[in-house]
Amino acid sequence: MKIGIFIVKFVFIGMLFIVSTENLYMKNAEDRATFAGQVYNWVGELFSHVWQITGFVVNSEWLPKDMNESKSSFEDSLKITSKLS
Repeated sequence: MKIGIFIVKFVFIGMLFIVSTENLYMKNAEDRATFAGQVYNWVGELFSHVWQITGFVVNSEWLPKDMNESKSSFEDSLKITSKLS
C-alpha cells in the first residue's frame, strides 16, 4: 500500500514539473496535447531506465569468482577452529 502511494505521488510530482517547466495552461487543448505527449515520453524513459538497472543487477556476478577456493578456505578455517576448541 505504501509503495503504491509513493508511486502515485512520484508520478503526480513529475507531472507538475512537466506543467511548470513547459509553461502549460491546462485549459488550452493544444497545451493538454503537449502535456500528454510529454508525460508519455517521461513514463517511457522511466520504464526504460528501470529496465536497464534491473538488467544490470540481474546480470551482475553476486558470488565469488571461484566458489571452490572460497569453500575450501572456509572449511580450512572451520578445521582450525575445531582444533582450537
